[in-house]
Amino acid sequence: MTFITFIALFLIAAGIGYLIKHIFKVDLPMPRYLTGVFIVLVGVHFLIVQLEDEKNNESKWVWFTHSNFAHHITGENEYAVVFGESTIDLSETTLSDSLPRVNISVAFGHAEVYLPDSIPYRIINNIAFGSTNGNGPNNSGLGDFASESDNFDPNRNYLIIEADVAFGGLTWR
Repeated sequence: MTFITFIALFLIAAGIGYLIKHIFKVDLPMPRYLTGVFIVLVGVHFLIVQLEDEKNNESKWVWFTHSNFAHHITGENEYAVVFGESTIDLSETTLSDSLPRVNISVAFGHAEVYLPDSIPYRIINNIAFGSTNGNGPNNSGLGDFASESDNFDPNRNYLIIEADVAFGGLTWR
């Protein structure tokens, strides 16, 4: 919340208090009323600032919009698409000593995922009234489904991709 927005909301609340006091003849102690409004607005301001900081830190979340992500990091990463669209490029993913894991959640939206050609991977689909299709596993309805790349070897290191799709779609490329 900007300073101008804060002042505007404070003035609006003061005006409403003034109207309530004089039109409805309510005994409203204005200093206490304005102090209360000020405290509430300061609390709302801190809440909004905290939510904006969390949103900036969680840049792999898509809500009601479209975003593109390129995955270059090893380890565990999560992507979530809710009422939106996303393109997630896993083609440049590298393997580390541990099994890297990527979690993709789609709810009431659509994600397009580019799979790596050079490294082995295992896809685990958890579907609830959604679908996955494309170059990876083609599944729909309800259930848990798994598939592997052509170069998959369970004795070697590989990428684990877990996809949760609920009332949405996911396209493998």
